Amino acid sequence: MSQITLANALYKGHSVPEVLKIYEKDLKASGDLIDRQHATFISKYRRIVTDRKYLGTLRKHFTSFYKLIDKQSPDTLFYLEGRRKALFSTEKKIIKLLNDGRSLDNLRDIIAFRIIIFDNGNAKQGVDLCYCIMEKIIRYGIENGFMLCQANPVEGTADFNKNIHNIFVPENSGIPQDFQYGVKDYILHPKKEGYQSLHATFRLASGHVFEVQIRTLSMHMHAESGVANHSTYKAKKYQSSLNIDRTKINIPGYGIGEDGKVYDMIGLENALSVMQRQKTFK
Repeated sequence: MSQITLANALYKGHSVPEVLKIYEKDLKASGDLIDRQHATFISKYRRIVTDRKYLGTLRKHFTSFYKLIDKQSPDTLFYLEGRRKALFSTEKKIIKLLNDGRSLDNLRDIIAFRIIIFDNGNAKQGVDLCYCIMEKIIRYGIENGFMLCQANPVEGTADFNKNIHNIFVPENSGIPQDFQYGVKDYILHPKKEGYQSLHATFRLASGHVFEVQIRTLSMHMHAESGVANHSTYKAKKYQSSLNIDRTKINIPGYGIGEDGKVYDMIGLENALSVMQRQKTFK
C-alpha cells in the first residue's frame, strides 16, 4: 500500500463528494493494486453519498419499518434512526481490512438503521421484542426483494463473564433457525465488555447494502456510556491514525470553535443522521 492519504483530498476539496473524487483519483494514480481496491470502495462510498434515488428508496423502507413496529407492538415505545457512517470511520475500517488482507465486502454498514426499544426495565421482555422485531423486518425484507446477507461471526465474545455484568442474557436465540445465518446475535453472545445488540445486513436489487441494528434502551445506554462504550471499542480495534490537521479543512458544514470543539454537520467525523423518527408516547 502506498502513502496516499485522505488528508490531501480533505484540504483541497470543498464538499464531501469533491473530496472523495480527489481521493479516488489520487489512489488510482499511484499504480498500486491495493490502492486501486481502496479507490473502488471510495467510489462506492461517493455513489452512496450522492445517490438521491437510493436515499428515496431507504426513506420508503424506513417508513415501512416504523409502521411495521407500530403495528406489531402497538404498546411499544421506540426510536428509529437512519445514519450514514462517518468518512473518517469508514477510512479507518478500510485501512484495517486492507492491512489484514480481508475483502472490503466486509464493510457493509455505510448506511444503517438503528432501532432502540424502550424496555422500561423489563430486560426479558425487551430482549423478546428485539428478536420479534428483527424477525418481522427480515420477513418484510424478503417479501420486498431484499437478500439477507450471511453474517460475519460475532467478535470479542469469548471472554464475556456473566458474573461481572448486570445484564440479561437469554438461554437461546429468538431468531428462527432459517434466519440465524444472517444475524449477528450479540444479545445471546455479548461482547467481553457487555455490549448487546442484533445486527443484520440486507442487499437490495440495486446492489446497495444496509445494516439494521436492534437493541433496547438499556443496551444502548450500556453501549454508549458504560463499560461497553462502543467508541472505546472502535478506538482499540481501529488504531490507525489519519493524521489530519482539522484546521486545514475548508468544507461548508464543518468547523472548529474557539474552544477547539469540532462541529461536524456533514459526516466527516460523526455519523450523519439522515432519517429520524420516534414513538415516545401511546
